[in-house]
Amino acid sequence: MGTDITVFLEYWQDSDGSPPWGDQADPTVVVWSHRRVHSLADSYFQVGRNYRLFGALAGVRSTVQPLYPPRELPPIISMEVAERVRRPIHADDVPDEEVLAEDGVHYTAALQMVERGCRYMGPPADGKRYDFITDDLYSASWLYLDEIDLALSHHSISDYDGNYLFAAMMSAMRTLESHLGARATRLVFWFA
Repeated sequence: MGTDITVFLEYWQDSDGSPPWGDQADPTVVVWSHRRVHSLADSYFQVGRNYRLFGALAGVRSTVQPLYPPRELPPIISMEVAERVRRPIHADDVPDEEVLAEDGVHYTAALQMVERGCRYMGPPADGKRYDFITDDLYSASWLYLDEIDLALSHHSISDYDGNYLFAAMMSAMRTLESHLGARATRLVFWFA
């Protein structure tokens, strides 16, 4: 049994002069933005199993420490990432005697998710579903293009270690940044 990576290429596109990726005060809350943060694809990229790349990105299956230790998911994510990582809790799934409402959130269910290490994803759209980040994301993180280059160099990896799919993603990031500006792209990833 091996380790697999789930990786999304996200980019920031906004014309109002907002700082890339926004500014979120509460790191325990993750929100998705369909206006500003986009995923290059509707699903994640399958780049195969390359443990040297995994080690460089997050220290996974490597004895060498990564240049950038895993950061968890970023506070603002694309809709595609949100759909992949969310774990809904429906109000109907919690017995009435265990439900305590606090700021519109079913507190008992929320407390159970937080105790398991999950992060809240924002208010429910339908008033009944409370989304949390699933708790089975291993070494979830994100890196900007310049950080990826430095992380690979730190692990003495050149030419993306022959992984042409990963090289194609890096090429797409460079193209996007040539039009959108520095740090307008990032990889969001985790392992299973």
